[in-house]
Amino acid sequence: MVEEFIQEYEDARRNLIQLWKAKHSLNLAVQVRFPKSHALFKSVLKICHRDPTCQIRFLADKSACHCADVLGGDIFRREVDGETLPAVTLWFYGICHHISDERVPLNRTKTFGAVEIQLFEEVARCARRLIQSVFALPFVDATKLQRESKRFEQCYAKAQDQIEKVSPLYTAYRRLQQMLPDGIANAVVAFSE
Repeated sequence: MVEEFIQEYEDARRNLIQLWKAKHSLNLAVQVRFPKSHALFKSVLKICHRDPTCQIRFLADKSACHCADVLGGDIFRREVDGETLPAVTLWFYGICHHISDERVPLNRTKTFGAVEIQLFEEVARCARRLIQSVFALPFVDATKLQRESKRFEQCYAKAQDQIEKVSPLYTAYRRLQQMLPDGIANAVVAFSE
């Protein structure tokens, strides 16, 4: 039973790391294309830095700490994906070293193309995977998690609307998503660039 709990925490941790990497890539791509004063930059920044997944991360950490209190902290002192985690508090907050410090030259074209669309959609997929994996954790306040999940979807929808204002390609992509089976819209948009 303990190993099942730990597996759920490992899955949530992996999903969080994937989300943080996706957010970093999207944020970097938008910084390259848009000035900080642009409305699209601000809406994407809300998805990348001040979004409800930060609160979901906190709920996962709180769950892990409560589980450690109940079952003992030793079960969280282990190696996960080649990384030694000496304390429960490092499971969800000790991940910043997974994000690269890459720098790219600015190219302020104010365009949101196929690459940026794929990055934006990847953030949404990763966030939804994280939310699902946190729902599977024990000792999680489901009401708070549900509220934060809805808040993420609202924040994401606002960013989508903002992107549609400046990107005809994204507008076409959203229409194709509604009409075609999964994956085909991605292939069409990738081919357009």
